[in-house]
Amino acid sequence: MTGLGEPSFIRVFKKAAGYTPHAYVMDARINAARSMLSNSSKPVEQIALNCGYSKLSVFCSAFKSKVGMPPMEYRRRTL
Repeated sequence: MTGLGEPSFIRVFKKAAGYTPHAYVMDARINAARSMLSNSSKPVEQIALNCGYSKLSVFCSAFKSKVGMPPMEYRRRTL
């Protein structure tokens, strides 16, 4: 679609956005999870699935790595 191979696309994207497409997608997923944790009472498992994580443990690890606390603690602090 872009006429670029994958390595070239990643390089161009990173130069324009300041981070890789993968990092962009991961940030978007975690930001969506933060919003759902703050604004809904959905179970964490459902939020993980809605954000594209098939395993709760992977979601919790990614969330904690990005936000600095587990999803349930984040929810408690933002409610």
